Amino acid sequence: MTSLSDFGRRMAGVTLRCLRGPCLPAERLAQLKRLCLDLIHDVPPGQKHSLVGRIDHAQRRRELWFLRSSLYRAISLQHGEQIARQRIRELDKQLRHKLH
Repeated sequence: MTSLSDFGRRMAGVTLRCLRGPCLPAERLAQLKRLCLDLIHDVPPGQKHSLVGRIDHAQRRRELWFLRSSLYRAISLQHGEQIARQRIRELDKQLRHKLH
């Protein structure tokens, strides 16, 4: 029988393998970065500043994937968890687009 933690590890591995793939075309990476910036457009400058730097320096889809929790936290502090989930859902959709 497979435990839930084994399942979680397998799913994380699948996601990471998909994200490690070849580098994105520059325009696609730029689109994802713009989406990340749009998600936090109304977050206070103090919370936004470090996120903007991390978004700007991202060179792969994987780096943007790992920013999700920080983006979620900043959005939820400003607008609540429901809004944060809605916004991050769109990012998830775009990050997974054409990965499978």
